[in-house]
Amino acid sequence: MAGCRRNGPLGDEKMDRNAIVRSMIDTNGYGLEIGASYNPVLPKKNGYNIRIADYASHDHLRELHGLGPDYIEDVDYVTFGGPVSKAVGDEKCFDYIVASHMIEHCVDFIGFLKDCETLLKPEGALVLVVPDKRNCFDLFQSLSSVGEMLDVHLKQPKKHASGKLFDHMAYAVGRNGHIVWPHGCPVELDFIHTLPEALAAFHSAEASDAYNDCHSWRFTPSSFRLIINDLHEIGAVRLRENCFCEGNGPEFYVSLSFNGNGIPLKRIDLSKKIIREISEIITD
Repeated sequence: MAGCRRNGPLGDEKMDRNAIVRSMIDTNGYGLEIGASYNPVLPKKNGYNIRIADYASHDHLRELHGLGPDYIEDVDYVTFGGPVSKAVGDEKCFDYIVASHMIEHCVDFIGFLKDCETLLKPEGALVLVVPDKRNCFDLFQSLSSVGEMLDVHLKQPKKHASGKLFDHMAYAVGRNGHIVWPHGCPVELDFIHTLPEALAAFHSAEASDAYNDCHSWRFTPSSFRLIINDLHEIGAVRLRENCFCEGNGPEFYVSLSFNGNGIPLKRIDLSKKIIREISEIITD
């Protein structure tokens, strides 16, 4: 497995986001990118030995986004919103899996991780690019918890709870017209939607079995790391942290593997870091 930077921000190195991901994997291996859409981290056209899984075909995605094959590459496995492993039809076949800004949309967080476990080789790695709620429209949303994830995994719903759709609409904020912003910048915020719009989204979700997309899960860097640690410790998943990079922008990067060393901090110390991260959000 490729060496990777651990447990800190990038400082002045300013690697681009795709370079950070590549530093966490062996790019000579056989990989899978989930949800690449119009912004693949490891494009096939650049010579990577990679397959792409997405919820819809490349023809559908190209029509939806109005982009051609130069931007949206061929989708090898269409999931239709179901398990990726079912679409792939093979087990323990990938050296690495990459999912950028995808896991926060999953209905079943634990189920997604377990699905990736099925697809990874014993020495494989799952690399996730995850939005930092402090620097995006999720700012005022509460942090997700292991208890929530256990409830969802037990009940196996096919779509997000209607209340999550309400919260997603009611508390989404923008900064000067943007839904993401650099860490540490002055925060001048406005709500994106009205409460009547949020309530209408709630009632619409209640009246239909259709999937409605939203950020179902929200994290700071330390809260995500604690969740992965705790899910592993209670036996809910086998993956654990292999390496972590905080980055400079509205996202962070984590590599998970079966033989990772886990977090290098005590749970109580990581929990304190969460409080510090939250306290840094708004400085009037």
